[in-house]
Amino acid sequence: MKEIKIRKIHRILGVALSIFLGLQAITGLYLSVRNWNNISKKEKVSIPVEHVHAEHDALSPVFESLIGVVHRGGGWYGLAYRMVVGLGIIGLSFSGLVIFFQSRSRLKNH
Repeated sequence: MKEIKIRKIHRILGVALSIFLGLQAITGLYLSVRNWNNISKKEKVSIPVEHVHAEHDALSPVFESLIGVVHRGGGWYGLAYRMVVGLGIIGLSFSGLVIFFQSRSRLKNH
């Protein structure tokens, strides 16, 4: 496949996935920080982490639930969504590598 076509596919895929990758990254980061805080609380008070709840979080329970659903829930729709995002990342990685090696090869030949 010609480099121009690969670059076009790479660009379209990147733009289309950027919103979803950002959403996954933001919700994952939030959940990780929240869990990190809970583990820190557990270590300070010496109780099992499963008994530490985010009772004093600034976010509402509805928003908390929505973040969980977006990041790791949603049943079959959520599973399909995460599979599409994962396959998109693989496609971006592959097309990026192809572009890199084609441009590197072109530079070596000149």
